[in-house]
Amino acid sequence: MTTHHTTESVERLAQLLSGCHPAGELSRIAVALRDLAAERDALHARLGGGVSAIAEERKRQVEVEGWTPRHDDQYESFELPLAGASYALQATLLDGGMGASAVTEPPSCWPWHRGWWKPKDRRRNLARAGALIAAEIDRLDRAFLNGGGNG
Repeated sequence: MTTHHTTESVERLAQLLSGCHPAGELSRIAVALRDLAAERDALHARLGGGVSAIAEERKRQVEVEGWTPRHDDQYESFELPLAGASYALQATLLDGGMGASAVTEPPSCWPWHRGWWKPKDRRRNLARAGALIAAEIDRLDRAFLNGGGNG
């Protein structure tokens, strides 16, 4: 399902709700809600687990760690993509059987104090890498919109 179809479902639901009469309209609203949920699920399935894992990790970074867009805007020396690359590299080292030192020591490109290096399992490291790259893309977009960069 496309975004256009989802938008149509939301508009259809809004129309139904605006003229809602308790008896007959509730079943139509329920059908519209089921359609909307099915479209959402189809979109989620099409995006796949990887995109969802990255989005969930980015949400965690903002909500739990407090790494908000405003905070990210201070990183203008490639810190976010270097951190993402570090976690991606870590996932590769883990898969390649490089041993315990690959787990405990940050790569040389790690941009921050080693106390911030907190690798997990391969999948979570890749989700962290993607979330950090997404944060950098968002930072570049904000800078461009504010006249501070070329994106």
